[in-house]
Amino acid sequence: PTTGLDPIMSDVINQLILRARQLHHVSSILVTHDMTTAGKVASRVVMMLPTSLVGPGEPQVIYNGPPGEMETCADPRVGQFVRGQADQRLLQLQEGA
Repeated sequence: PTTGLDPIMSDVINQLILRARQLHHVSSILVTHDMTTAGKVASRVVMMLPTSLVGPGEPQVIYNGPPGEMETCADPRVGQFVRGQADQRLLQLQEGA
């Protein structure tokens, strides 16, 4: 919900989402790559990977838990995503893995 916004407007949107949840007792499903937004507004984060890069299939869930615990997840891809570090994944992509 905050793609392309400056940090201040992003925080305004995040606060609106939180206020709507508190005032109206609603749940929201957000799709984001912005870990700051996820950390501020989510009570649970689900991170999925496609099972195949060349066709349809059920996604593989590699994390399902609170945003504050993502960096310590046993799957290194989760912490790597949270930190925004390519690490070995970039090398794997270059090699066709």
